[in-house]
Amino acid sequence: EARGISADNTDGGWPDWMTCPITRQLMEDPVFTSDGHTYEREAIAAWLEHHDLSPMTGERLEHLQLTSNRLLRSQICQAQDQICQAQDQICQAQD
Repeated sequence: EARGISADNTDGGWPDWMTCPITRQLMEDPVFTSDGHTYEREAIAAWLEHHDLSPMTGERLEHLQLTSNRLLRSQICQAQDQICQAQDQICQAQD
């Protein structure tokens, strides 16, 4: 769990673009593959140990190098911060 907020997206709480298409969990270390799709690093690394195809398209990847998606990581952190601030405000209002 990142920042104390549930990373589970089975209830659809996070936008799809913030979740890994393999794990359906909020990404903590998003990376993209040569076809431009983004995944959680650990999940796609495990996939690539046995495949050289994109899990999204089924097409052969040009290369297996993973590149950090820093912009998405920043957006996820910002969304988490906003949720934490909102939760803090709710708790303070209840006191």
